[in-house]
Amino acid sequence: MSIRTKVLSYNIRTKVLSYNIRTKVLSYMSRPDPITTMELLKGLLNLIYPPRCLICGKLLEDNDGLCPKCFQGIEIIKHPCCNICGKPLQPESFIGIDDPVCFDCRKRKFFFNYARSIGKYKGILKECIHLLKYKGKKVLLKPLDKLIKTCLDELIPFEKISFITQVPLHKKRLRERGFNQSGLIAGLIGNRYQIPVLSNLLNRIVYTPPQATLTKVERLRNIKGVFAVVGTPSWVECGTILLIDDVYTTGATVNECAKVLKKAGAQEVYVLTLAHGI
Repeated sequence: MSIRTKVLSYNIRTKVLSYNIRTKVLSYMSRPDPITTMELLKGLLNLIYPPRCLICGKLLEDNDGLCPKCFQGIEIIKHPCCNICGKPLQPESFIGIDDPVCFDCRKRKFFFNYARSIGKYKGILKECIHLLKYKGKKVLLKPLDKLIKTCLDELIPFEKISFITQVPLHKKRLRERGFNQSGLIAGLIGNRYQIPVLSNLLNRIVYTPPQATLTKVERLRNIKGVFAVVGTPSWVECGTILLIDDVYTTGATVNECAKVLKKAGAQEVYVLTLAHGI
């Protein structure tokens, strides 16, 4: 390609971009409601750097994190599932059983009423959780909020819930990451159902290796005695608490949290996670 052709091509792209920006500005100016500077800048930024799906890379009209196809690709957990941990079960193995319990849950003591997860910890949902958790892609809270609005009503008895809290991070890991992903999810659920969120109710008093790096036996040992209720809040007593985490794997973390909450006087504890490790 000659220099002249390159220059002409560049000029055409520049004019198209200028036209698009001008059109966008005019559309904002014609809106009946006033446009804020932030909205204008955001719109212009989306024109210059169009948002893409964080999974497949497809161009998006709005910066929603996921395209519709990838959102539809999230594997939702359906019945039957374990009555205790929410793990999906093979339908043919539990015909005629109203409250099936998986093999793992038959051998353990749990301090929560039951746990439920929205989807399977695989594929798109797993990648979304990783991008949020380790890459700080908070734009994915938009599709996760949509997932919550679509799937939660049948999973948890929200009419009974007194307040919501989340599995805490140790202050060292919170400093490193900058946020607690479970706290962000708790905020979405609290906003959806207009239930108070007590983000500082639980404290992680011992710094431990990440659960994801450990075996099942090591997870159970690693998490014992690492949580505490902050102070002695009277509202915990006789309250029904919804405990939030991102992923349910062995249940060791949420069970230890539920144990501490029950010891502090909670009447019931329900657990909700975005995904189940199957």
